[in-house]
Amino acid sequence: MDYRWIPAAALVAAVMTAPLSTAHARDGMSWSWIEGGVSWFDPDDLDSQDGFNLRGSAALGDRFYLQGGLDRWDFGSDELHYYKAGIGFHSALSESVSTFVELSYAGIELAGTDQDGGRLDFGVRAAPGNGPIEFRGYVGAQADGFEDPEFIGGADLLFRIGDLFGISVGAETFEFDATIYRANLRLSF
Repeated sequence: MDYRWIPAAALVAAVMTAPLSTAHARDGMSWSWIEGGVSWFDPDDLDSQDGFNLRGSAALGDRFYLQGGLDRWDFGSDELHYYKAGIGFHSALSESVSTFVELSYAGIELAGTDQDGGRLDFGVRAAPGNGPIEFRGYVGAQADGFEDPEFIGGADLLFRIGDLFGISVGAETFEFDATIYRANLRLSF
């Protein structure tokens, strides 16, 4: 079954529910946003590939949010897709720091072969002094039910341009064997 529609549905949900959510949580950071841009997939045993990505989040009240994303790269005549969609919970530690946990359905697909399962991430978001720079770091695991869970770690920097726009850069690694780098433009709601 083709599950690539799930991240797209999550992004549509983010846009549709944005007016229902609060623009900025108690921590001063927006949990409703959509972003897209370029991504690079850098596996240890293969050549790096460039592609694109779309990611989004939609606040559901004060603490919960929907989140999802899709990355796509060309590998010769094949396409590689990485996707995830799920729900998150955040809790403000201060006016500029929040912790979060995300539970997602996630997978990777290449040449019609799909490896999907569950993903769990724990992290922190911080905007020191509620300034224009925001940091997000996380660790987690992804499992497909057939193999041992894989370690995931990542970090993003967001350079906010006013309340609506931003530029984000980040990296996400899977067992330190494959890394995804992203550079995106963000629109916050």
